[in-house]
Amino acid sequence: MERAAGRRPRPAAVRLHARGAGAVPADAALDQVAYFARLHGLDPAAAVGSARRWLDRLGLGERTGEKLIALSHGNQQRVQLAVALVHDPVLLVLDEPFAGLDPEAVDSLSEILFERAAAGAAVLFSSIVISKVALVIVGLIVFSA
Repeated sequence: MERAAGRRPRPAAVRLHARGAGAVPADAALDQVAYFARLHGLDPAAAVGSARRWLDRLGLGERTGEKLIALSHGNQQRVQLAVALVHDPVLLVLDEPFAGLDPEAVDSLSEILFERAAAGAAVLFSSIVISKVALVIVGLIVFSA
């Protein structure tokens, strides 16, 4: 897998997406995503570039300057998904990634997850809505309590 420009060499990157984890409600969407990119080793310019790319890809390109607290639940979810994707991790662990997303965003995220898997990333996510899982399934593991 190719490294993003501006990234320092690191061990395999893993990102756990837990709704709202680490979010700072008073931060602008772009600042939030770029901050997490920096934590994963991207230099400042690469962090902002990657943050803009993922926010745009997730439909928030026009809202990068808005504070998280001012965004709808679905748009806050999109910001958190951008945080999970911003450093191109080789393993994505996503908790209910489709929760709060409109049908267009579900389609967009499904496409992104397919692309990440095609690029060699492992994608693991939980969902209680089987119809949404069927949109992105390549392999299936079912855990039951």
